Amino acid sequence: MAKKTIKQKYKKKLRRPEPIGNWYGEPNLGSYYDDNEIKAVVKVLKNSRKWHTGFGPNSEEINNFENAFAKYCGVKHAIAVSNNGNGFDMVLRSLSLSKKDEIILPALNYKAWYMALMRYDSKLVFCDINLKTMNIDPREIEKKINKNTRLICPVHFGGISCDEKLIDNIAREASKKFGTKIKVVYDAARAAGVNYRGSKVGSGGLCEIFSFHSAKLLTTLGEGGMITTNNSSLSKKLRDMRNYGGENDWGMNYRMSKVQASFGIEQLNRLDDLNKLRVKIANRRTNYLNKLKNILLPVDQKYSTNIFYLYPIMVSDNWGLKERNKIVKSLEKEYGIICATPKFINIRWKYIQKSLGIPELPKTEELCSKVFCPILHPKLNKKQELYINSAIANVIKSI
Repeated sequence: MAKKTIKQKYKKKLRRPEPIGNWYGEPNLGSYYDDNEIKAVVKVLKNSRKWHTGFGPNSEEINNFENAFAKYCGVKHAIAVSNNGNGFDMVLRSLSLSKKDEIILPALNYKAWYMALMRYDSKLVFCDINLKTMNIDPREIEKKINKNTRLICPVHFGGISCDEKLIDNIAREASKKFGTKIKVVYDAARAAGVNYRGSKVGSGGLCEIFSFHSAKLLTTLGEGGMITTNNSSLSKKLRDMRNYGGENDWGMNYRMSKVQASFGIEQLNRLDDLNKLRVKIANRRTNYLNKLKNILLPVDQKYSTNIFYLYPIMVSDNWGLKERNKIVKSLEKEYGIICATPKFINIRWKYIQKSLGIPELPKTEELCSKVFCPILHPKLNKKQELYINSAIANVIKSI
């Protein structure tokens, strides 16, 4: 007897494998934790309850977490901070930007870095992306870079690294050409454990800034971040700045607590295993969906294999925004699967649009109108995977 097709096998309405809430494209908890994290937190609470101990900023837990994260990323320094956005604001302050300075960055991201940048008078120069990686296109950087360029801010967007060596080299060569110092600061909010040419991201450019928000690949109790760098001078400046400027400089409270750090150490210990689970689940999804027409599935790059912070599915050229939105609406209404859809920040957020306008970025606009990202999480079991993959297939085949 011939094997049933996907359409025949899942013709009836699918039943959720368990009565849980909505299945978000970016789950509210991107990682998971067990008794190891709980025990670590309880230990810190017990050890801190004496009046002469407390929860002071200079702690063994924070030092251990920073040292472990620096080693993991292969860098000299890691500076724990309150979150990714504050970390970026700290770096911006360290650069002493002026009105004539230009900053090159994509328009595909969350709004945190743009909100920080709008506090300065520098000019933002938006740059288009590569549709296959969802990251900034180095060739477009070369077109936009000039004598006024002071900073480039690439984003490791969805699980594949930017081509750091290429981008760093573009900045270096332009600095020589124009007699300037062009820095590169990477937004690694979604990139904890992402690989680049056999190593972990974290050592690119002047620095990289990670997020440990609840939805990210590694979390420190819902908020937190880390700045990684090989620049000792920057490291010293940032450590003072996060603690009200130390004794001699400006600063505010950008600190992480030692309770968060104790949780983060345990999360870091399991990070590679979490990301391996993501890859296994993504590969099974790809094998399930790869024969469907009218969609393009994510692929690896030679310099970076995908660890799937997101699982982006793009509708093909004969489909567009109408079909993408119909898929998203049907998945939510019929199956409770709420897909993430990448945002062109200048269109998505009116405050940014009003302040910065809408740049002409055809590839960014195309991606944001054609991509949808169903949930992918390391704790999905096979029944849940089958439900999600079958729902995607049912909807696509019904369009």
